[in-house]
Amino acid sequence: MVTWKLLGEQLPRTEEEWQTEFARYKEFPEYKYKNSSITLSEFKWIWWMEYAHRTWGRAIGAAVFVPAAFFWARGLLDRGMKARVAAYCALVAA
Repeated sequence: MVTWKLLGEQLPRTEEEWQTEFARYKEFPEYKYKNSSITLSEFKWIWWMEYAHRTWGRAIGAAVFVPAAFFWARGLLDRGMKARVAAYCALVAA
């Protein structure tokens, strides 16, 4: 996975799309210096692991930011809690 989009990542569905994605990956230093001998099937494994990692990260981010925004917008957080919530959100986003 050589691009990063917060939302709307296009999943390769056809063999041609996988080949195109693999060709893009071959342009990156990680491929040139570390993975120059991998096959398309090995690349697919890396791609799916990265996709799962990003999806998991987005889910965690949503689980933190959505309730935080809700409580903040409703005025249910006092000043001290706002600072803590902002710090927690920053840690999750990092």
